Amino acid sequence: MTSAASGADLALVSTGARLPFVPSPPIQYRSGGRQLWAAAIEGLVRDSRLVSLDRDGRIASPAVALPFLVTGLDVGPSGLLLAGNGSDGGLMAVGLDGADPRPDAGWTVDVPPTGPVTQVAVPTVLAGRGHLVWQTAGVDAGSVLWMAEVGAGGRVEPTALGFDDLSADAGLAVVGDRLALARVHGQRQALDVVWMGAGGVHLGTVPVAEHVGPATPAVGALDGAAVVAWNDGRDLRLTCIPTDAPSAPAAGGTGRARAELSVGLGSGRLRSCAVLTGEGDRAAIVWHSSRPGDPGPTAEVPGRREPVPVVDGWVAGLDVGAWRLGAPVHLDPPGTVHHGGGWVGDRLLVVHGAQEPVVSVLEPVS
Repeated sequence: MTSAASGADLALVSTGARLPFVPSPPIQYRSGGRQLWAAAIEGLVRDSRLVSLDRDGRIASPAVALPFLVTGLDVGPSGLLLAGNGSDGGLMAVGLDGADPRPDAGWTVDVPPTGPVTQVAVPTVLAGRGHLVWQTAGVDAGSVLWMAEVGAGGRVEPTALGFDDLSADAGLAVVGDRLALARVHGQRQALDVVWMGAGGVHLGTVPVAEHVGPATPAVGALDGAAVVAWNDGRDLRLTCIPTDAPSAPAAGGTGRARAELSVGLGSGRLRSCAVLTGEGDRAAIVWHSSRPGDPGPTAEVPGRREPVPVVDGWVAGLDVGAWRLGAPVHLDPPGTVHHGGGWVGDRLLVVHGAQEPVVSVLEPVS
């Protein structure tokens, strides 16, 4: 896989650092100041751990035990905002001080039951205020998007947005004072971007694709636009949707996505992807794909040999101004179990691998 050199090319600085615990997927990431925060359920303990990494991929603060099952993480002006499930399975929001992230020094609020959750709760800081976003099954095979403002000592009053069909997958990112939700839905697995405002106000919907293939779409935030990565069934595609698209200002409106890039996977199949954006126009795409390998024994039929899938991992910088990708950098070890990361200043940290993921540090080529 090759690409012409561009201002978005990345160089590998180091690889091999590990997290101080064995995480169960998925790991939640969020950049904050001079560090990258990571939180995940610890596989052997079945509670969660929170840790931060510096720009060199080293542990910046000791791992903190969280007495709940974490499902999401964000960073805002007031510190860390996490979502999770308590011992009774109910949704909860937790606020922690980034300088002292001990749970007993933060706050916790429970979310009123809204029905069986079909998409786990994700925290997000929107317009300077903490929110939780989750989805439940609706009536007549529909789905409901819930959004609630959360904070220390405040009442949680969820706002509902109903859809006529079932949401299969969703990814989200905050773009300015709006939330961009990439929603896969319906029998044809169509992809839309739903714009939401603070308090759960629906600002509009932009159709992106009439059909997408496997792999949950990913969303990242640039200045005034959302970047959506998705699978068209064969290739990885990137779509840029500005907040001033025709649908965004008007509730219920529709419009069309703007620019599009395509990453050919050859005989491979996209397994996962992530859009990592940082300060200014810093952006990168991480993806994993599988391709047929050499024949090997199958567990289903003794004596039968079939091609064993080979998983490849890649990361590429995104030149926002020229709207093109830099040369892909191969990630070793690959693996779809763990993939993600974030920017710490001018460096990109990518966590990848299988059971015990490693941290790779990259920086733009000068």
